[in-house]
Amino acid sequence: MNNKTTFILFLALVLCSLYVSQAALTGGWSPISDVKNARIVEIGEFAVSEYNKQSKSGLKFVEVVSGESQIAAGMNYRLILADNEGVAIAGNGESKKYEAVVWEKPWLKSMNLTSFKPAMLTRKQLRHKALTTQKIGEFAVSEYDKQSKSGLKFVEVVSGESQIVAGMNYRLIVAANEGIPIARNGESKKYEAIVWDKPWLKSMNLTSFKPAM
Repeated sequence: MNNKTTFILFLALVLCSLYVSQAALTGGWSPISDVKNARIVEIGEFAVSEYNKQSKSGLKFVEVVSGESQIAAGMNYRLILADNEGVAIAGNGESKKYEAVVWEKPWLKSMNLTSFKPAMLTRKQLRHKALTTQKIGEFAVSEYDKQSKSGLKFVEVVSGESQIVAGMNYRLIVAANEGIPIARNGESKKYEAIVWDKPWLKSMNLTSFKPAM
């Protein structure tokens, strides 16, 4: 084997090694050790600002809770953000968690928000959300009774969804019956209720209440 052949084999091995190393790096998520870093905070603020532009929402950035980065023709950042609806609050105040993915191409000074959604909740947060949803369901039935002079009694929230819109809209399917409250497995009717909640004003408004389809 001559020197030229040896050199070609060596070069091929080096290139193969570099390709494998790059392939291992690309696509893998690595934790961000310092989420208080000014650059990471700037990306978190951008994510909230861009989401507000796209959805006409009024979220206020509070802090970056945690995050990961990924090499992908630039850099992907997947951040867990604490935000609130209304005025900005301190990092230890009441806020909600969102997962934002931002794709950055620094050589073009370009950032794009590719995903923004509520973060997965812990068991404690799920319990809190369930209690909040039940409270809103009870309010919807009570408010409907006041407006219509009816005698519905709240039984449970069957299902629901929420929408960020200058506060939070809740569209709930509630079970209620006419007369005294009954057990969850008893006979009841289903109603669709929409409640607009502005927590920073401690204000709730019933905007719709009708039999569910």
